[in-house]
Amino acid sequence: MRRRRPVTLVLWGYAFYVACGFALLCIPFAHERTGLSWLDHLFTATSAVSTTGLVSISPSGSYSFFGELTILGLIQLGGIGYMTLGSFVILALRQRLDAMHQGVARSAFVLPRDMNVGAFIRAVVLFTLAIECIGAVLLTALFAQVGTPDPVWNGVFHAVSAFCTAGFSLFDTSLEDYRANAGIVIVVASLSYLGAIGFIVMSDWWRWVTRRRGPSLTSGIILRVTFWLALIGTVSIALTDAHLAEMPWGERVLAAFFQVMTAMTTVGFDTVPIANLGSASILLLLVAMVMGASPSGTGGGIKSTTVAIFYGAVRGALAGRESVRLLGETISSRRIHMAVAA
Repeated sequence: MRRRRPVTLVLWGYAFYVACGFALLCIPFAHERTGLSWLDHLFTATSAVSTTGLVSISPSGSYSFFGELTILGLIQLGGIGYMTLGSFVILALRQRLDAMHQGVARSAFVLPRDMNVGAFIRAVVLFTLAIECIGAVLLTALFAQVGTPDPVWNGVFHAVSAFCTAGFSLFDTSLEDYRANAGIVIVVASLSYLGAIGFIVMSDWWRWVTRRRGPSLTSGIILRVTFWLALIGTVSIALTDAHLAEMPWGERVLAAFFQVMTAMTTVGFDTVPIANLGSASILLLLVAMVMGASPSGTGGGIKSTTVAIFYGAVRGALAGRESVRLLGETISSRRIHMAVAA
């Protein structure tokens, strides 16, 4: 194991957890109804670990509480990285990580070379638990307010699913019944954005609060790209989509904001049926999904830093420069390679 490349260990680790999740979901105790296919269990386990949000059967209608809890555990492992919890336990017991764990962590999170892996992993776990707990409390209160059955379990499940950008929902129509509920929409969107912008940004923010150290160039790029893509996408869809035009103005903006968010973070929730949107809106959402989230975050896509590097390269070429500059700084070739590889 120690002689294998970190990327190979990451791959085999995820395959192992998919196999474990599949085995647990195959247990009859995990089923709410009969007649479920083994292929559905395998697809659900794979989707949960990879946090895609795709399902072939209804999670709430097909699985018991044990089955739903298994899915939630797989989402958590996939969202923050399967090695993170194990590394956190090792850090708690002996205060340091060996070379293998450090290599796997750097590969899984695409960390800069100068970042302390141990401190980063501690921050990831503590930040994840804190944000998910706050989100679960808020969603529980909001679900209870509108009379949703089992508000506590729904609050916990959707908080973890949102932060890990998994998109799994215990409602068969996702969050479409809550499209006009600004509280639920904003809380879910906030959790998804916090997970998608990445743990590097959160680690930088915490160091800025505790040590007065300014944010890194990576954090600055991530936040700016995320803000402008969200703003441009929301305004474009809210003003042009014929289906959303039938809604009141406030509800229309809320729906456009949420759909752009769910595409950018690759979380997969929806508050309006995607098939009802116009072709231009769907194309914009596809572009947002391809761009995706940020490095070391829980979302997919080619990452916001890669988009920024491409933008900087095009801008530099038009200006006749051979170097790539972003936010007034020249980007090193190593950072360019990392952004493209991420």
